[in-house]
Amino acid sequence: NRYGHKFNAIAQGSFNENALQAQYIIPGKNPVTDKYSINGGLSNLNYNSGNSSSVTLSLAQQHAVTQYQRILSINGLTDRYNYYGQNKTQESLVYPKAIFTWSKTSDRLFSPSGYNFTITGLAANKALLSNISVGQASIDGKVAINIEAIRTRLFLHAIQGGTSINDIDKMPLSLAQLLGGAENLRGYSYNGIGPGKTLSYGGIEIQKETFKKWYLTGFFDCGDIYNPTPQQTKYDIGVGLMWVSPLGPIKVGVAQAVDNHLGRLSNHQPKLVVNMGPDL
Repeated sequence: NRYGHKFNAIAQGSFNENALQAQYIIPGKNPVTDKYSINGGLSNLNYNSGNSSSVTLSLAQQHAVTQYQRILSINGLTDRYNYYGQNKTQESLVYPKAIFTWSKTSDRLFSPSGYNFTITGLAANKALLSNISVGQASIDGKVAINIEAIRTRLFLHAIQGGTSINDIDKMPLSLAQLLGGAENLRGYSYNGIGPGKTLSYGGIEIQKETFKKWYLTGFFDCGDIYNPTPQQTKYDIGVGLMWVSPLGPIKVGVAQAVDNHLGRLSNHQPKLVVNMGPDL
């Protein structure tokens, strides 16, 4: 409208995630860098690790400049969920959340070199309108290094996260830290690994330019979610092809789960992996 207010509505459908979201945006004192938003949503999640149906409502303030972004929010959540092999349960939380991101890129769609680091934290307490007390934090880092002399790009990705809660099964699935899928452990199903109180992941991808904007890729991932279960690090390897399109890189590859000696795991079939959009 004439005051600069905006309204967004989003519908998302897939085998693993379905969502309806609405967002009302109000410009801040400096509308170039600051804005406020009122967000509401319904979601249904269907992972190998569990299932969830949730309702969310949040009030958020965002500050964004060239290489830094901060989002502070207060959130309400009601989640009816179950982890694999367990009965349905329901938890309701009211919690503050903070997201801080530092990035440096030469191009928003594809940057040969650059980085992106995001720190996320949230907390809820029984004394403040929540069914459970929980604290959660994570750091997600991505670095791209371009070696022009051999037309090769190295892409590194690491995640470290932790959740403080008495019983991890009381953590709503929609807030749980999970692994698996095209963004991390590519040889495993999307968000199929978890839950646990500790998350560790590291991956490397070598991208060799063969023709202009076309790259052959090879990657290796390792990680796990554990505590209270013992850590059993999972591994995968794979190869693929990347095209730097006008919309950003498009990657198509095949990933295979392996053991710590890089031997194929017979109970895991190769997985097709597709990524689209900026990687930093």
